[in-house]
Amino acid sequence: MVDINSIQSITTDMVAAERERFGKKLGINDLPFSCDGRVPSEDVINKAIDLACKDLMVRTLRRRPDVNECEKLCSSKFATFSAKLKSYFTGAPMKDYNEFDNWHNTVCNDDVLPIMESIYKNVAYGKAQKLVNMTFKYLYCFESADDDRYADYFKYCHMPLDSYTMEWIKRIVASTAKKRNDKLVADNIPSWSNLSYGKHTYDDHGKYSYLFFVEKVRSLFSDGNNKPAVTPFQAEFVIWPQIQLKQAAEAFLIQMKSQDEDENTPNDIRKDIRECSLSQNIEAIREAIRKNL
Repeated sequence: MVDINSIQSITTDMVAAERERFGKKLGINDLPFSCDGRVPSEDVINKAIDLACKDLMVRTLRRRPDVNECEKLCSSKFATFSAKLKSYFTGAPMKDYNEFDNWHNTVCNDDVLPIMESIYKNVAYGKAQKLVNMTFKYLYCFESADDDRYADYFKYCHMPLDSYTMEWIKRIVASTAKKRNDKLVADNIPSWSNLSYGKHTYDDHGKYSYLFFVEKVRSLFSDGNNKPAVTPFQAEFVIWPQIQLKQAAEAFLIQMKSQDEDENTPNDIRKDIRECSLSQNIEAIREAIRKNL
């Protein structure tokens, strides 16, 4: 198991294995990314968009009263986003992070948010980034999408932000912060779905912006001599299932400790459990189960 607090330990082989597992689960890893060896087909792009739409947890959104209950987000509603993705892979790859960020922001604001807002109320940028970023993630899972010929098209893609990746960011920033001021302020961290774009550290409401988190993650992956072998986009394939499992293991152990103590688990015990590695948490779970058999 990889130490998710050490991104240098994430290898290309790990990413390849998780990409294969993720794509196989969805049944898309055997579907060709491109039939002509260059550009993904419209069907492939729309399949990726449809999968991303299912990730949005629209149950947390309030439908507009004048919108039919049957209306839902799907690729047919995102025709302009689909067309821009086609153009994205047809043209030359983005030159740098800045060019990709501008393209990404334009797509979110012009082609994704308006469609979401036509069905739901009060849709934040956080929802749009997830649809765009997860679409790229699904595209990367099609057969041969990880070939070198497509590498530059995925090079600057963003790590999708959701509750798990946001939790990972909070933890790794805390573990790598050299000064107290480098740590994130809990009250300034919004939920992923309420993220605003923001050109600076904070949005108009005093919360950390989406772009702040994107750049914070990038800084972790560009640490001079310790630069990881993978990009933030690729690393998420490994980080997401690991932090999900880590949180589940912690919750189990905290519950077990609470029962042992017959009271709420003290903060120092919670801290000890969180600071252990996933492997250590799993071994503690095994030991707890053996004791209770």
